[in-house]
Formats: sequence, structure tokens, C-alpha cells
Amino acid sequence: MVIITQNKQALWNFDDISRIHVTGNGTGLQAVGRNGAGGEIAKYKSREQCTFVLGMLESAIAAEERTFAFPSVESIQHNMIHRSSGGGSRHGGS
Repeated sequence: MVIITQNKQALWNFDDISRIHVTGNGTGLQAVGRNGAGGEIAKYKSREQCTFVLGMLESAIAAEERTFAFPSVESIQHNMIHRSSGGGSRHGGS
């Protein structure tokens, strides 16, 4: 799977990632590569939004999607209102 950062400035090969986690302040998602290097891949307004997006990523992985684009803050706010965490998500949207 190819992961596209929220700002569309980078692509990550999921096979090269050792973990993706919510940052300490609860508003960002960070990817850490197998070599230890990493960086922020998305930024949201709350820990709840971050964990919702992780659920979307989990669904995309389970569905063996080829790509996942981290959604915008506006898009995730809409998604959280209209469906439960990660259910049936095909991709992160734009």
C-alpha cells in the first residue's frame, strides 16, 4: 500500500513503516520508518479525529487497498458525523 500524506507532499510505502501513532499532543499522526526516521503525515483538531482516521487506515489495509490518502480536516469532520469509525472506508479522500 502507498500512503499519501495529508498535505500531498510525500508518499510512503507502507512496507517501510514500522508504526503510525497519534502524537503526544493528540492532534497529529506520525509515521516512523523501519530505519527510525519519520515525520508527521496528518494533523487534525483532536485525538478523536486522529483515532477515527487510524480506523479508516485500518479498514483500507483490511480491504487490501492499494493507496490511502489521509483526509483533510473538513472531510474527516463530515465523515465522523455521517458514519461510525472507519466502517466501510475505501480510502482517505482528499
